Amino acid sequence: MKSIKYSKDADAALIELSHAAIDHAKESGPFIIHFSKNRTPVLLEILNFSEILEQLELAVYGKSIAKVLEINEQRIRELAALNKLFQQYLEERFTGQVGKLFGEISEYLAREQIRLH
Repeated sequence: MKSIKYSKDADAALIELSHAAIDHAKESGPFIIHFSKNRTPVLLEILNFSEILEQLELAVYGKSIAKVLEINEQRIRELAALNKLFQQYLEERFTGQVGKLFGEISEYLAREQIRLH
């Protein structure tokens, strides 16, 4: 890559790939690729660059947010399962089955790889 420039007036990024003379160009959506006579890419123009950057940011942040939500949903399921087991513990505590329930909780925590800190 030879240089990267941004034209605020045109809202376009210009990425110079070589110093060869430009012979022709092909456009696809917001991209214009300029080629030399031997069809080597010389210059890449990205039109509406600020809009494309916003879309990329949304995609990146959107994935991050989705991952956080996914992790939180998993954590909620884990806490709900622990709550259920704890309620069972309280009920069974009075019937003398505490050891059995602690064993089930320990097995669940180990199986789900949950660590209580």
